[in-house]
Amino acid sequence: MEDLEKETNSIYDRVKEQFGKAGRVLKLWEACRIINEATASTVLAIEKHIGRSISGPEKKEKAMRAVEHVIDILCNVIDVPMLPNWVELALERYMKIFLMEVASGSIDAFVKTFRDTGVFPPKGED
Repeated sequence: MEDLEKETNSIYDRVKEQFGKAGRVLKLWEACRIINEATASTVLAIEKHIGRSISGPEKKEKAMRAVEHVIDILCNVIDVPMLPNWVELALERYMKIFLMEVASGSIDAFVKTFRDTGVFPPKGED
C-alpha cells in the first residue's frame, strides 16, 4: 500500500511541478490528455501494487481520489477561450465535476482495454 501511495504521489508531484506554476495556461483538450495519462498510470499502479487484494469498486475509488489531486491542479490553469477570467473562476467547480466524469470514464475504459489486451488478467482469473 505504501508503494502505491509513493507511485501515485509521484504522478501528482510531476503534474504539480509542471503545471502548478503561476502563469501556466492549458487548453481544455490538453488538460483532458494529461488527465488520461495520469489515469492510465494510476490504474496500472493500483493493479501492480494492490490489484488482487481489493475489489474493483475499491480500486476505482482509489484511482478517482488520486486523479482528483491532478484535476485540482489542472483546474487552476485551464483557459477557456472567449471567456473572461471572472467567468472561468465562477465555472471552475463545474469544470472539476466535468473533468472528474472524464476521469471516471477513462478509468473504466483503461481497465477494459488493459483486460482485453492482456495487460491485466481476465476478470475470472483475479
